[in-house]
Amino acid sequence: MMNSDTRTVIVLAVIFIALVGAFLFQTTRLQEEASQTISQNPTPEASLVFPSISESQIRAIQLRDPASGNAFTMSRGPEGDWRGGTVSELIDQTGASYIARTLVLLPYYRRFEAETDNLSRYGFDSDGGEFVISFITTDGEQHSVVIGGDAVTGSIPGFYGLVDDRPEMYVLEASSISFLLTEYLDPPLLETAGSP
Repeated sequence: MMNSDTRTVIVLAVIFIALVGAFLFQTTRLQEEASQTISQNPTPEASLVFPSISESQIRAIQLRDPASGNAFTMSRGPEGDWRGGTVSELIDQTGASYIARTLVLLPYYRRFEAETDNLSRYGFDSDGGEFVISFITTDGEQHSVVIGGDAVTGSIPGFYGLVDDRPEMYVLEASSISFLLTEYLDPPLLETAGSP
């Protein structure tokens, strides 16, 4: 004869085994659905906007809001270290390096001929775009990416962008642009020299 404690343990063990089985069944089903969704909506292949530029070739970077005119600027010092737009701005070197690396590795998912007479369709207004990313290389080349409105490629979020004087409209990866916008809003400044 079983006592009530043994019976309770057996009932709980059966319930536990049933829950584990239901969990495994549900997990397998969700993985199958996810793989079917991925095969039906493959992630687009990304390419680099600036494939021939390396991080060490970037001499200066500016992140600018065209509507307000406010900007965050950083440039390399004589030893290759990053410095703020003014002599007194000290820059977190790691944060500055991430900004430069993001420009070098800036991906796009698609490019196409844009209707140049109707750029407002892509989020560009009379001021230009929503956000401007500019940089100068060590050999004096100037590059800029003007960011427009939201764009979606498949299930991948992005932003429309105009690059240099190229005739194509780019669909740029959203997370890279969002990172640069965040760095503009909260630049990697350490402190101001001479501040308390």
